[in-house]
Amino acid sequence: MLINPRSDVDLLRIINVPARGIGTTTIDRIMALADQKQTSLFEALEPALASLDLGSAAKKKIAAFRSLMTTLMEVAATERPSDMANRVLEETGYKKGLSEEDTAESDARLENLAELVGSIMEYEMEAQAAGEAPTLAGYLERVTLSADVDQMKDEARLVMMTVHSAKGLEFRAVFLTGMEDEVFPYKGLAPGEEEELEEERRLAYVALTRARERLYVSHAGTRMLFGQTRYNRPSRFLLHLPPGDVEQVVTRAVPTSRFVDRGSYAPSREGAAWRHPMSSASARPAPSPPPPPGERYIDREAFDDTAHSDGAGPELHRGSRVRHARFGEGEVRRVEQSTELMVVAFFPGWGEKKILARFLVQA
Repeated sequence: MLINPRSDVDLLRIINVPARGIGTTTIDRIMALADQKQTSLFEALEPALASLDLGSAAKKKIAAFRSLMTTLMEVAATERPSDMANRVLEETGYKKGLSEEDTAESDARLENLAELVGSIMEYEMEAQAAGEAPTLAGYLERVTLSADVDQMKDEARLVMMTVHSAKGLEFRAVFLTGMEDEVFPYKGLAPGEEEELEEERRLAYVALTRARERLYVSHAGTRMLFGQTRYNRPSRFLLHLPPGDVEQVVTRAVPTSRFVDRGSYAPSREGAAWRHPMSSASARPAPSPPPPPGERYIDREAFDDTAHSDGAGPELHRGSRVRHARFGEGEVRRVEQSTELMVVAFFPGWGEKKILARFLVQA
């Protein structure tokens, strides 16, 4: 609607969502007025305010909706698309309404909305890498025209399925992706959610046992989820795999994105750091320069859950969530036992910090 106010179909979808007290009778009268004046429904809102067919209460609600839409249209001309999306979700009351509904369906809708904002942010990254200004119209054109089916060729391809869809099936080789805490398991991580965690564990068992011969499991160091960059630890379910049957391998590849020109990534002159074009040194830790493509090595710390404690404070291990008075909440990357227990932790916005364990509390 912000890009094409003459879209009557879209206006009908949003005029009373969330509920604004604009009922069916009021909408029917606006439609009749639009037909009479040969205008769009949005253009008919203004003359509707002077119509004798509508009561004062209905006119007040129509005026509020029209004012909201007019303001958002003006802002949309200059604001970044992702900021605009967040503004719409807040100012229309749609996000608040779903939060107050507090059902499984409303929670799923909120997650979908967060992923939508994340998709818009990825489009902005692509546009910036191409030297273009990201616009709301540009994003809408992208999602309208870039259908996956248009990019498919008549050749061998891979078909993905969910774990639920795989029940009862077996394959010679199985590839599981996203095996990280807060992804899989997604639920059951908070205290009091033991039943949810056990259900996720059963699903993980189903996924792992679909493989007859070979099982490949991957987890990312960082990923964008619900519009936020996450630094998740490997899934706790991987700790239950028999060590003798597991080969732990890490591939450090050049950071790439389907939305960012690879030419935007370049090592520093010293070859000491790789930078994303939209990142800053304080926003994320700088990984070491990658080895040649295809080179692999074993990350022996990936599943190190050895707990350390100085006796007075909490037990800490790789992946523990901790809180610092200045840096806020972060994640333990490494624990060093010397004369006094030291922790290397990553704090969003601050990067990695080496701190005495006695200055930290478990989050």
